[in-house]
Amino acid sequence: MDWNENEMSLVSIHETIDKNLNQLKQQVNEIRRPTCDVTWLKNFVVNILKPQSDALRFCSVSNIEDVRLLIAAFEDSTSHHHQQEKPQPKPLLLPPVSNISTPDSLGACPKKRGALRISTVLRYPPLVRSSNNQYLEPRPPRSQHNRTTTSSWYNHEQLKQFADEWTSHVTILRQCFIQITQKILLPLQTFCKPNLTTKRPGACAREQQQQQGTTHVNNTVKEVNRLEFVILETMNQVKQVIWPAAKSKDFVKEETFSKTGSSQTIAEQIDCKRFNIVRMIPDVIQKLELIANHAALWLKHDLWYTQNAKSALCRAHRRCVKTERLWKQACEIHDRLTSEWNQGTEKYESATGRLENLESKIGSLTEEVVRLEDQQKTLKSNIQDNKIQQHENPDHLRTRQRALCKRINMMKLKLEARERSFTLLKSHCIVLRDGRDKTAGKLAISENEVDSLKEKMQNIRSTRAAWHRRYHEKSDPQILREQFQAVKLTIPLPAIREKTFILKSRAERE
Repeated sequence: MDWNENEMSLVSIHETIDKNLNQLKQQVNEIRRPTCDVTWLKNFVVNILKPQSDALRFCSVSNIEDVRLLIAAFEDSTSHHHQQEKPQPKPLLLPPVSNISTPDSLGACPKKRGALRISTVLRYPPLVRSSNNQYLEPRPPRSQHNRTTTSSWYNHEQLKQFADEWTSHVTILRQCFIQITQKILLPLQTFCKPNLTTKRPGACAREQQQQQGTTHVNNTVKEVNRLEFVILETMNQVKQVIWPAAKSKDFVKEETFSKTGSSQTIAEQIDCKRFNIVRMIPDVIQKLELIANHAALWLKHDLWYTQNAKSALCRAHRRCVKTERLWKQACEIHDRLTSEWNQGTEKYESATGRLENLESKIGSLTEEVVRLEDQQKTLKSNIQDNKIQQHENPDHLRTRQRALCKRINMMKLKLEARERSFTLLKSHCIVLRDGRDKTAGKLAISENEVDSLKEKMQNIRSTRAAWHRRYHEKSDPQILREQFQAVKLTIPLPAIREKTFILKSRAERE
């Protein structure tokens, strides 16, 4: 991972991974054009690989080592055949020439030019000079054996070219594999994997339930885990093909290859059980394309997750602010109702106290009226019965009687006034009691609403805190730097070596 620690941000990480994915796809496409042509591979197997392997009695060609053995076997057989059948050069002696006519044997030369004709002319074949300056016999015309040898040499050269290209392509694919490991898979596992299992110390169960997220987030997490599992399994299969075991001489198992796409098409049109090597590179390319597509989808899901976390954080914050405002209003209403209830209670208790005092006064007045009426009756009966003592003045008794009657009347008027006040105060107490009861009912409803809004606000705050932690873990530069440092400590080498790097699938870890 080649990022600047001082400029760590989720956007730059996504852009870097996307750039590496595009480079990987470009490299794979460059290899795909010359190696995944089914028609060419079929012609190569039928016209070159199968004749050579049949001629040298090779049962199968499953890997590049078999191709190299096939090439070496052909070269050994060809050199041995030349050593056994190479003819020794024979010197060639010219035959005697005795029947050529000369001017001396024919007599004098004729007058006309051209009258002299040679009766016998010998035509010698062209001579071939050997390395030791001896003349050799001319080469005979090409036979069927020579044509077969030429075709075998052509097939041999094609096999050598195929082996060289196969080796170079595998080297490029190994580089692509390491690039996927270092620049794509490791960053995805480090920065683009949502973590919902972290727990804060003392976190309550309700908060942990809020941390589980919505259905969309759970689906995203499941999809990311599935994509990671597929990528790891596919990379394990690719590693088995391009980095076979050093001590293993067996060919790649059939279960390792893909069951769809160009790999399956090649398997249907070519005898891959015998010539398994022609399927390896196309299958690896198909798997690398699958890994690139799944990695791009993983990156897209992480982008969706981050955007969803940010949107959910904003929604939770707005809901929290709104609920907090409603809670404050409910608290104000509750405080007002509490004040009203307290005032009503005080008024009712004051009215009840005055009513009790008034009732006691009415009782005292009633007793006083009854006592005065009894005195008036006694005084009146004494006056009527002439039982007044002699020393008492009758006028004085009458005056006393009139004063007593007047006092009784005043007491009765006062009693009636107290009774009217009592009736009014009693009705007022009833009104105050009813008002207090209504206020108490409203206060109970207000208390329930305040408690409900408070609980709702706490839940929303917990949700907001959970979304804030998720988004903070995904976007905070300090946390990203810490994760980057942790990865560097775990893998201190600048590059992951193919011999020590082992991919473990989720099933193996579990």
